[in-house]
Amino acid sequence: SFPQHVVWPSRKAPATGGGPGAAPSEAGKDLIASLQARLAHVEKLNQHQAAKITKLSQELSAEQAENALLRRALDVAEAEVAEVAEEAQEDVEQEVHMLRIERDEYK
Repeated sequence: SFPQHVVWPSRKAPATGGGPGAAPSEAGKDLIASLQARLAHVEKLNQHQAAKITKLSQELSAEQAENALLRRALDVAEAEVAEVAEEAQEDVEQEVHMLRIERDEYK
């Protein structure tokens, strides 16, 4: 895991008397090396975060697909339970009706 926050030393190259084509001073070389190291670190961190985001995105997609599947299964199960309950209610009503007819025969 990469550190979330790295404090890099601030180095300023002293002003040189040379123009744009002059060779960089030692401090300038140190600054360039420091910036290159910082850039390499940030690029590595960026790759790590991109990979992590890709993995999390794939996990989220899988969880959403599973959630949709479970919702459909729940809908089917609820419909089946409702159908069984309705059939049971009809059976009870029919049984009560038959018992009443039988009872009325004995009156």
